Amino acid sequence: MRIGVLSDTHVSSFAELSDKIVITLAEMDMIIHAGDFTTREVLDGLKQLGKVSAVCGNMDSNELKRLLPEREFTHGGWEADWGYSWLGQSSWHRG
Repeated sequence: MRIGVLSDTHVSSFAELSDKIVITLAEMDMIIHAGDFTTREVLDGLKQLGKVSAVCGNMDSNELKRLLPEREFTHGGWEADWGYSWLGQSSWHRG
């Protein structure tokens, strides 16, 4: 499985992401965004590329903070306990 991990994109639209980032993420089996999209448009754009798991960051809109967890998600039997850096330590373990 190929996983693309990014955070702190800090852009207001998906179109503002560099072409190289978009092309690379489109080749991944899963995209993990560790917070600070800033707008839902960026999250929605990433979802057009493939499976996205994400947490919210301190700079995200109130809408994203309502939609996304602060710390954890599960995928394929794995549980991740991680979050944006202001939330503390992260860990992965088999559920």
